[in-house]
Amino acid sequence: MSYEPLTKKITDGDGNQMVVCRLHGTDECHIHKPNGCSNCPMFQAILTQLNTFEEIYMEGDKDAK
Repeated sequence: MSYEPLTKKITDGDGNQMVVCRLHGTDECHIHKPNGCSNCPMFQAILTQLNTFEEIYMEGDKDAK
C-alpha cells in the first residue's frame, strides 16, 4: 500500500510558496473556491504540519526501496 499525499505546494500571485490541499483549484473540492480555506490561518497551519510529515514519510519510503 502506498501513501498518497494530501497536500501540494503552489506559488501564490505574489510569488510566495504555500501548502494547499491536493484538490485545491480543481472541481473535485467544494471548499476550495476563490478566497476559500487558503485564507484561514488555522487551516494553513494544519496543512503545513501535514505537509512536513508527508515529506518526511515519503523520503523514508524512497530510502526503503
